[in-house]
Parts: sequence; structure tokens; C-alpha cells
Amino acid sequence: MKLSLDSIAGSIVTLEVLQESHFEDYYQAASDHEIWKFMPFPLSDREILKLFITHVSTQPSKGEAAGFVIRDNKTNRLVGGSGYWHVDHQHNKLEIGGSWVTPELQRTAINTETKYLLLRNAFEKMSCTRVGFSIDERNSQSIIAIERIGAIREGLLRSNMAMHDGSLRNSVIYSILASEWPEIKLRLEAMLDSWVK
Repeated sequence: MKLSLDSIAGSIVTLEVLQESHFEDYYQAASDHEIWKFMPFPLSDREILKLFITHVSTQPSKGEAAGFVIRDNKTNRLVGGSGYWHVDHQHNKLEIGGSWVTPELQRTAINTETKYLLLRNAFEKMSCTRVGFSIDERNSQSIIAIERIGAIREGLLRSNMAMHDGSLRNSVIYSILASEWPEIKLRLEAMLDSWVK
């Protein structure tokens, strides 16, 4: 499995591999503290964001992870982020996570197409056998969204992340297998078609 280092272009968004040159646009888009309520660290903090980008931007060349920024094709604005994490080359699997979109664009086609592009790239270009998701059990909006596309709930990891407010997070684990991708792909394409109509 080879980690893709290319931008991924869709009709609504383009996913660009996170670079240090994205810092200012990322900071502007990430400034709403509510975005980071269920994340282990708040990228609305300039110093934390700087450390995050410095670290994550080195990961693709090592084949360990890839962070992406989400750019709205219509406005050319940076409006969110996501990534491939916990890349396991031996077993051809990874996780999609750290996903966020600016509040005014949540529950729009932007998030749907982002998931579609990341999943299509993972299964069809990178030949993944499994894509996982780890979601804070309190984040009902994300849980509903991932279940709506057809990911399978596998269980709960208790107190597996320390949050920036000092609390411990329980994470709900979901996955999609390569054998399930064709059906989920059709479902996502139908959802995107409904946004366009």
C-alpha cells in the first residue's frame, strides 16, 4: 500500500496535503472553539496549530500519515481538514479522522464529498482492505453521519484519549471494508447527487 501524496480533486472540494504554507488560512478557518469540542487538542490555538502542522507535514514522506486541508472549489477558501492516520502498510489499513468543517458549512455537501474522496482514494488508489474511524462517543452529529454512509460500529474504546480540557474520551470505533466499499460508494454518490438537485 502506497500512501498518496497528491491533491484529491472533486467537484465541490479539493483536498490538499497539509503544508506549512497553509498555516494562516488554516488558523482563520479553525478559529471557532466549538470545532474542537470533541478533539484531543484545539487547533484554534496558534501555537498548537503550528506544532501540529510542523509535525504532520513531515508524515507523508515517511508513509506514516497524511493531513489534508479542505478547499471549497467555489470560493477557493480553506474550510476544513481531515487526514489519513495510523497507516499500517503490513495490513493495508488506515484511519480517516481529525475531520472538521467550519460551522457554517457543516451538514452540507462539503463533508459528504470529503469522505467520498478520501474513501475512494483509500480503496481504489491505495488498495486498502480496511478504513477505520474513531469518534468521541458524545459527538452524536459525527456518529449519525458515519452511520448514514454505512460504516459498521465495532465497539467502544474506554478512556483511550486525553482531551485538552483534562477529561478522558471514550471512542466509538467504526470501519468500512474493501468488500463493502462498492455499496457505500453508490450510497455516497446518491447523497452527492441529492445535494446537487
